[in-house]
Amino acid sequence: FRTIKSDCPIILTTAFDSYAMDAFKLLSIDYLLKPVSKSALKQALDKLDLLSGKNTILPKTYKSRFLARVGSRSFFIDASDIAYFSADNKIVYLNAHDGTRYIVDYTLENLELVLDPRQFFRLNRSIIVQASAIQHIKPYINSRLKLNVKLLLMRISLLILFVLFFVGAVAQGKKEDVLYLKNGSVIRGQLVGSSDQQTRILTQDGSVWSFNKAELDSVRSEKRYRNFAYKTKGFAHFSELGPLVAGKTTVDGVTTAAFSFQTVNGYKFNQFAMLGFGTGVDLYATQTIVPLFASFRGDIATNGTVLPFYFIDAGYGANITQDSQAGEDFKGGLLYAAGLGVKIPFNRSAGFLLSIGYRYQATQSIRNQDEIDTKYRRLAIRAGFFL
Repeated sequence: FRTIKSDCPIILTTAFDSYAMDAFKLLSIDYLLKPVSKSALKQALDKLDLLSGKNTILPKTYKSRFLARVGSRSFFIDASDIAYFSADNKIVYLNAHDGTRYIVDYTLENLELVLDPRQFFRLNRSIIVQASAIQHIKPYINSRLKLNVKLLLMRISLLILFVLFFVGAVAQGKKEDVLYLKNGSVIRGQLVGSSDQQTRILTQDGSVWSFNKAELDSVRSEKRYRNFAYKTKGFAHFSELGPLVAGKTTVDGVTTAAFSFQTVNGYKFNQFAMLGFGTGVDLYATQTIVPLFASFRGDIATNGTVLPFYFIDAGYGANITQDSQAGEDFKGGLLYAAGLGVKIPFNRSAGFLLSIGYRYQATQSIRNQDEIDTKYRRLAIRAGFFL
């Protein structure tokens, strides 16, 4: 079929699944693996009739939204937001572009009949993928192909990093007007009026000062003065909270957003090194974790109104999820995190902070003597304050 040009729909039958991507490049409407069952062949022929407009019973429009669920909650997901469908242990999952995983009440065979074949393609026995979600294809073992699907996690993290440091750059560049008086006084604020005789300036506390030209030595525009005393060493405190976004797997095979709070106390040795210990709580959809970890942090810069910093955390996550039935148990595991952030001082010793980083948490659950290892890989977006 590689050498023959065809302008008609094709149903491929083969004993090998390694030709799936070749079929994708042709006008293939189905890919049947031998031995071909009667039901699979009928569904392929029904799809041919549907595409040919011969079958008036089957709908001629395709589903644009799907009802999906996570636990007891249900959501409507647009077809354009779907990266692929996957089947595992008789359960079919809808995998969104942002990495979220839902359960849908369809079989892959039923999905083939309601999905637009111009957008979705049956890759093998357990995967239906959206063509636009394919990032690249490369050879794999045993004459197979490995397909990578584009997800939004990296895009989101890069976008947030860009926003953080753009805000920092803008804040660093802000300026204010400064009046230098002949008596040695310096007044900082914003000029609100000037004439041949007088100059008026609005200060940060809302007061308006007026000076005669004879009183002024000079008028300048300078970087905004910060009322913040940078601490080179001593006690340090951080309190942070925020979502844990776009994970991969949970105990029930689904992914939902999670929320995290943590506090870190330690000692700062210099600009680049602060060692502390932290704890808090991570609330996942099916588990609750209390992290206990060491934190190593440092400031990348010390000047300006926005200070970039880095952090590296490592420790153990204690699992305090309550057992819901007999024979069920939950255990914690290794955790680590790393990322970047910015500090925004608001007085001489404290300020706000924003950060983004990668967070890994391993856990284990035991159900009816079956051990299930769960690894949470999340994008941690946090806001808080520091001392």
